Amino acid sequence: MQFIIYGEYVNVIVKADATDVVLDDTILDQLYEIGKIEFNSANKKSLTELNIPDIYTYTDGKKYRIIGIAEYALYECDLIASLTIPDTVSFIEKYAFDKCYSIPDLVIPDSVITIGDWCFANCTSMESAIIGNGVKTIGIDAFKSCTSLESVSIGENVETIGHWTFGDCTSLKSVIIPDKVQSIENATFINCSSLKSAKIGNGITSFAYRTFRECTALESIIIPNNLTTVGEQAFYKCTALTSVNVLSDTTNTIPSTVTNIETYGFCLCENLTLRIPQGITLGQYTLSYVSYSYYTP
Repeated sequence: MQFIIYGEYVNVIVKADATDVVLDDTILDQLYEIGKIEFNSANKKSLTELNIPDIYTYTDGKKYRIIGIAEYALYECDLIASLTIPDTVSFIEKYAFDKCYSIPDLVIPDSVITIGDWCFANCTSMESAIIGNGVKTIGIDAFKSCTSLESVSIGENVETIGHWTFGDCTSLKSVIIPDKVQSIENATFINCSSLKSAKIGNGITSFAYRTFRECTALESIIIPNNLTTVGEQAFYKCTALTSVNVLSDTTNTIPSTVTNIETYGFCLCENLTLRIPQGITLGQYTLSYVSYSYYTP
């Protein structure tokens, strides 16, 4: 059997007694036709509540299982104030819920593996997000400019967090990065001006360009014990930062595994005092306005 998605034919997988499909305008129209949602694709921007069913029976008598949410599926549906994603969904594609300004909270089930680029960006009413334990990849700008987002729980199996993922989330208070995360890309938490604490798992070996730039409320961060590099502007202008430690250490000692702190790495962290290992490579203005001393590893 074949099913039309994005105007192209793709093969769908038949599991048990249901055919797997991706939620797009075609499926929205089917759900509208059988009374599962209130509006069709033509006036979907009037949606105020979206409870996505896991399996539904269409008028042809066949059962369909929703396994994904297509790119732009609910883009700019800015009245949705209630969203339920079923545990049959394994991927959410780019821009799927971008500019859904009224979604207040989000629970991504454990069945989801991939969160696409810009997926929930600009959801400015979202206050909390729970990212399920099945998720492995969080895409570029996925939660960018969710300005009301105060808390986020990142699933324990996430491996990659894209650049600017939480950039400009100006209400975010704290974050814990699980140990399985291998990559935090550029500017992931840039301009999170309310972020006070962060704990970074031991899967991370480097802080990328501008990772925490201008997180002006950031007071403490627990860094990985095998960190090798602090990237350019990684902590630039984190003016409240006083504590940079590995786990239970309280001496503000950069571990001897770190060989390079790049240009502007801790520049303008004016309340910070650091101990750094002898022989470390320091970029230009890396420790401007920072008190520091050397130790022999």
